[in-house]
Amino acid sequence: MREAPILRINGVSAMETVRSPHYRLNNWRRGNNVEIILQRTLSGCGMIRVNGRNLRVGENQMLIASVPERSSYWFDPAQSKDWTFQWLNIGGAIARDLWLPLRRKFGVVVPMDAEGQCARAFALLAADFEANRLQDVRGQAEALYGVFVTCWLEQEGGLDEATGPAVVLKNLIHRRHREPVNIKELCGLVGQTREHLSREFRRIYGIEPAAYLRGLRLDAVETELRHGALSLDTIASRTGFGSGRQLARAFRASRSITPAQFRDMLRRENGGGKTRK
Repeated sequence: MREAPILRINGVSAMETVRSPHYRLNNWRRGNNVEIILQRTLSGCGMIRVNGRNLRVGENQMLIASVPERSSYWFDPAQSKDWTFQWLNIGGAIARDLWLPLRRKFGVVVPMDAEGQCARAFALLAADFEANRLQDVRGQAEALYGVFVTCWLEQEGGLDEATGPAVVLKNLIHRRHREPVNIKELCGLVGQTREHLSREFRRIYGIEPAAYLRGLRLDAVETELRHGALSLDTIASRTGFGSGRQLARAFRASRSITPAQFRDMLRRENGGGKTRK
């Protein structure tokens, strides 16, 4: 018997709108593999029926549905003119072990403040999955767990600086540091100005977020230099730098050595042979 995967992303949408009265999903008719559907309403409303009860899923609320189970969710034109939402369908042990306990504790429909940390984290996660930015299972699991923890603490009213915007920014930097993004863009995704969030980040972590981002990129450059013979322009495109020249300047300023000198040092350490792959 084939073992079930620890995590499987079955589908995602950062934004979808339905207006048809025929939109209805019956969760006992969607296969036998365990799946969790997280669907956060952005505007309008929908309905979900679980355990014989009909529940409204309004703006800034998220439904948590499970497959297979005797439940269904649908759009009712009598309730609103449309239903706009973001959704994520996940399978595997992580989905089951995280979100089913959360649902048992807080309910099938949970509130999610539009300006709150959980809503922002969920929106970023859906966008990252939709854009295929999180391709390895470890990165997907870490991102999903971060949203789960934020959601659980928000329901309990226990969010503090340990799960605040600076933490969201730090997680974003880790997820996006190989892309050509800057701190201003990332702060905008968190919903904060660069000036304010940089102060908060520095207060908690003792370093400017731009310096933290640059450090991760330079670590990635060093890894590329150690394990291949790519050109600096190619490495720059894979590590978030604008060009090979920009990369070389930043590397020398940080390491007090040029990338070429670093490669020569590696060759000497390897007995004069080629850089290992």
